[in-house]
Amino acid sequence: MFLANLSDSQKDAFMTLAYKLIAVDGVLDEGELAMMAQYKQEMSLPPDYDETQGDLETAIAVFTSESDALKKQIMFELVGLACAGNDYENEEYSLIEQVRTAFDLRADFPGKCEVYVSELTKLYEKIGTLVGK
Repeated sequence: MFLANLSDSQKDAFMTLAYKLIAVDGVLDEGELAMMAQYKQEMSLPPDYDETQGDLETAIAVFTSESDALKKQIMFELVGLACAGNDYENEEYSLIEQVRTAFDLRADFPGKCEVYVSELTKLYEKIGTLVGK
């Protein structure tokens, strides 16, 4: 949703953060993998782009001096990804918290994102029903 206008280094950093998030619990869920494919498409990355090679701390550092708006957008996307697998694990919460702290965002921000992600998911389900999907 917010990723198309990222610079190349920000795209790489985001994909590293996203991969670290889905891999942290040791399970690569179908929903999470589908989201990763959507991210690649949104950011015009090739389908065979390798997001597994980046370093977490380096990826976080790419965003720490950016605007709060950009950091919030990245956080929203990461929370959405964590929710995509229908099992927001403790390890995922911990990684989200690590990023939130590094981004110096309010402690309640990820929870607010989670509420909106849930509402957005329900809305997409309603739209799917409306259009016969």
